[in-house]
Amino acid sequence: MRDVVIVEGLRTPFGKLGGALSQYTAYDLGKIVLRELLERIELPRHEIDEIIWGCCFPPVQAMNIARTIALKSRVPAEIPAYTVQRNGAAGLQSVATGFYQIASGNARTVIAGGAESMSNFPLLFPEAFKVWLQQYRQLRSYREKFRHVRRFRRSHLTPVESLKFAIWDYACEMDLSGIADQLAHQFGIDRNVQDKYALESHQRAERASEKNWFREEIVPVYLPDPLETSTIHRDELIIPAAQPADFAGEDPLFSSIYSTATAKTIAPVGDGAAALLLMEESRAQSLVGAPALGRIKSIAFTGVPPEHAGLAPAYAAAKALQQCGMTMQDIQGMEIEETAASLVLANQKLFADRDFSAKILGKPGLLEELPADKLNSNGGAIALGNPVGASAARCIISMLKTMQRRRMETGLVTMAIGGGQGGAIILERV
Repeated sequence: MRDVVIVEGLRTPFGKLGGALSQYTAYDLGKIVLRELLERIELPRHEIDEIIWGCCFPPVQAMNIARTIALKSRVPAEIPAYTVQRNGAAGLQSVATGFYQIASGNARTVIAGGAESMSNFPLLFPEAFKVWLQQYRQLRSYREKFRHVRRFRRSHLTPVESLKFAIWDYACEMDLSGIADQLAHQFGIDRNVQDKYALESHQRAERASEKNWFREEIVPVYLPDPLETSTIHRDELIIPAAQPADFAGEDPLFSSIYSTATAKTIAPVGDGAAALLLMEESRAQSLVGAPALGRIKSIAFTGVPPEHAGLAPAYAAAKALQQCGMTMQDIQGMEIEETAASLVLANQKLFADRDFSAKILGKPGLLEELPADKLNSNGGAIALGNPVGASAARCIISMLKTMQRRRMETGLVTMAIGGGQGGAIILERV
């Protein structure tokens, strides 16, 4: 297999639902970040073999969103592009597919990315209206149509938000808040611990923003205004100067006495895009002047029972480590995608549980606790937001940039995936 490196990775700021970025479609956001990536690297467009984009819910006018993004970014029409989907790991799937293509010799240069504009998820009509309309279309006489119109009810036009279907996992019949509560109850993670973790996520993200660490990865987005042009260059959801009181006052999302998850301990959905340039290592050295950010050591996906999906990051990390003959002792930095505070905290406990590594995985010493200052060191989706198709790609970019800044040799990114799956990628600094 050929060695694969990630030469560069960029993202847009992540915007809140209905926020400043909501005027852009998912393919607009993808176009912004892809154009900037190509400009910064100065890579001749004809050197690109494929463009692969992850998106959970492509807009209907761009179902193969990868192709739309490529063409709008002035990539030559002869370069193919296709869209992949693996729920919240769609961005990781795009990187994985590009990695497999290059490692196997089928490609030498691939751009992988992810995008989502959850503010623009459509409103739907109720099922009753669809049935009524289908019946109307089958009628032939004006008399029958008139009678059928009288059966119409105003409730037929009550809008249904498609977003609510997007955040519901039909495999386990729960949404993320239900999964978060289940994990908190199972692992004895109380409300105060979750609030504390969420607070620290915002504080770490604000520090990274103030120190301009995010500037290395963020492409400013220009918002045209009739009178002036404004620029969004910071993530919208970070709470400035966050304090414990910002979290303590939130009510649990469920009325159950067992419910401890709140809107601020679960990653809010939103809008954003990210892109990474993957190349065969020998080609990157000859074609691109700048050194690569990192080498991909392994990528792994795994399945777990859907009701245990929140624990999948530990299983996926173990599989990725085994693939490249490493253990957690070899890992110097880690990102667990912060879909919920209790999810990260539960997986921390699994990583530190020797019985889990020995009895469940059958590999004593494979997993172990990682120091807190090396886990999600710049905050995560709780503070930055979770535009699902782009989130995994953002985690990879953040890990690579952190490895460069802190001179870490290795990094691990792992995540839970809806439907009872987990994904992980292990990176090595070049």
